[in-house]
Amino acid sequence: LVLNDTRVMPARLFGLKEETGAKVEMLMLTQIEGNDWEVLLKPAKRIKVGNKLNFGNGKIIAECIKEMDQGGRIMRLHYEGIL
Repeated sequence: LVLNDTRVMPARLFGLKEETGAKVEMLMLTQIEGNDWEVLLKPAKRIKVGNKLNFGNGKIIAECIKEMDQGGRIMRLHYEGIL
């Protein structure tokens, strides 16, 4: 018998790629350190290191700082206040 006590934070954001205005979806998986998060993106292959995503009319900006295996990304979030 295996017990699964994992928890998932419901953090799915919908926004726009700053450079093109293309729609993106970001699922936040794990907080790495500070404002850095491991995420899954749709469409992932179009988001490269240095790209910025805009959520909530600019209230949250997510910058891609690393591409991971299996299509994941490390994103650095920029915002004011509490997230």
